[in-house]
Amino acid sequence: MWQFNSPKIVFGEDALSRLADLVGQRAFIITDANMVQLGFVGQVQQILEDNGIQHGYFAEVEPEPSIETAMNARKALIDFQPDIVIGLGGGSCLDVCKVAWFMYERPEMALEEISPFEDYVVGNSQLVAIPTTSGTGADVSVGVVLTDKAASQKLVVYAVDFQPKLTILDPSLVTGLPRQITADTGLDVVSHAVEGFASPWHNDFSDAMCLRSMQLVLKYLPQAYADGSNLEARDHMHNAATMAGIGMTNASIS
Repeated sequence: MWQFNSPKIVFGEDALSRLADLVGQRAFIITDANMVQLGFVGQVQQILEDNGIQHGYFAEVEPEPSIETAMNARKALIDFQPDIVIGLGGGSCLDVCKVAWFMYERPEMALEEISPFEDYVVGNSQLVAIPTTSGTGADVSVGVVLTDKAASQKLVVYAVDFQPKLTILDPSLVTGLPRQITADTGLDVVSHAVEGFASPWHNDFSDAMCLRSMQLVLKYLPQAYADGSNLEARDHMHNAATMAGIGMTNASIS
């Protein structure tokens, strides 16, 4: 017996405005300093404020984020007590957000106790993912990667509950990506789609996501690379990244 898991996904131009439909009173954003400087945090805050939702943010996520950063983000959640938790940024921001949110929901658990074979009781707060690169698939995956500085190694943690409740794909957040990052993340999408399709646990539903993702990349990555302001190409690449993530996750690769 198989099952197919996916968040609710809102995509396309002006998708960010769907934040106005969130039901809650307190929202907390986990992100990095670059998202603040680019004004993306401000955009999210404005929508929340216009809808009477109190908000705060943690902007200390670094590249290759550490366990310590995730725990600091968790403490920030505990201090703020949000009922909406928003991950905004690239894969590092989303990974930190997923771990921090889970451990905010389950404060009695240690990181090493989290198991991919357990269904946990979570859901007192909503987890929302807003990716700002088109490549990682972290907005839909069930795995996170953190850096264990003490051991000088990567720690990979899996839990079905890491998958957000809502993913928002707004192409306006990626139109400013530099060409090199556009190319690098676009090739990540291909890698994820091929991995999912080649997985021993692939299935009809995961195949559909992986194959369509590859088709979109072949058509739209050259366009997005040539002209980053091409909203149609950015839109399709953003969708392709998430589709590859869904396909890979449902083929038991995360």
